[in-house]
Amino acid sequence: MVAALIIPGILLFSNFKENNESKNYFVENYTDNVMKSVRPNSIIISTQWDFFVSASWYYQNVSGMYKGISVIDKELLRRTWYLREMRKHFPDIYNNCKMEFELYEAELIKFENETDRYTKPKTQQDNQDLLRIRTTFLSLLNAIIEKNPERNIYLSFEVEDVKGERFAEQYQRIPEGLLFRLSKSTEFDSSFAEPDFVYKLTDNTYYHYEFIMQNYLRAFLLRANYLMNYGKFDEAEKYIKRGLEIENSTGNNIPKGDSMRLMNKLKQLKTIK
Repeated sequence: MVAALIIPGILLFSNFKENNESKNYFVENYTDNVMKSVRPNSIIISTQWDFFVSASWYYQNVSGMYKGISVIDKELLRRTWYLREMRKHFPDIYNNCKMEFELYEAELIKFENETDRYTKPKTQQDNQDLLRIRTTFLSLLNAIIEKNPERNIYLSFEVEDVKGERFAEQYQRIPEGLLFRLSKSTEFDSSFAEPDFVYKLTDNTYYHYEFIMQNYLRAFLLRANYLMNYGKFDEAEKYIKRGLEIENSTGNNIPKGDSMRLMNKLKQLKTIK
C-alpha cells in the first residue's frame, strides 16, 4: 500500500520539471500576435493548424475575442465536413462564393469516395478528374478573395510555399505583422501599424517553438525588405535588428545569417543613396 503511494510520487517528482508546461505561452502569444497583425473585418487563409488556427477558434468561440476575423484553414478545405462548417460559421463568405463552393464540393465528394483514383491515377478519366478538382479548388480560393472585396485578405507565409497552388496571382503580397496582406496597389502603404508583439527568446528546441520563432524572423526580414524597396531604410534597419536578436538568442535550428546579409545589403543601398 505504501509502495503504491511512493512509486507514483517518485515518478511525478523526477519527471515534473521536464513535462511541466504551465509557463509555456508561446502558442498563445503567437496566436494573439497573428490576430493583432490584421485589420478589422479581415479574412485569414492559413495552414497553421497546430500553431495558430486551432487556437484562434478558442479565442473566438470561448474567449469571445477577435470576432470580426474569419480564419480559414486552407488544408481543411479539402474535406467536405469543413465545407459544411464554412456554410455554418461563415455564411457571408459561403454565399458570396456559393457557385464555387458547390462546384468544388461536387468534385470533393468524388475524391472522398474514390481517393485512389486521384492519388494513383491510371486512366485518362482519372487525370481529367484530378485536374478538375485542382482547378475548382483554386477557383474557390480565388473567389473567396475576389467576391469579398469589403474584407481585408491575409495569407500566412507558408501558404505561399506550396508549389503548384498559387492563387490571387494579380495581388501584391505586403508583409504586415506575421502575415501577407493581399493588395492590388503597388504604392507604399503607410497605414500599417506594427502590433506590439509578445514573445520570449530562448534556446528551446521544441518543434512548435522553433517553427514560431522562424515565423517571427521571417516576418521581420520580409517587412524590412519591403521597406527597403521603398527607400525606408531607417525603418527597415529596426526590423533587421529584431531579426538579428532572434538569430543570436535562439537555438541552432533557427536559420542564421539572413539578418546580417540583409543588413549588409541595407548598408550598400544607403551608400548608393
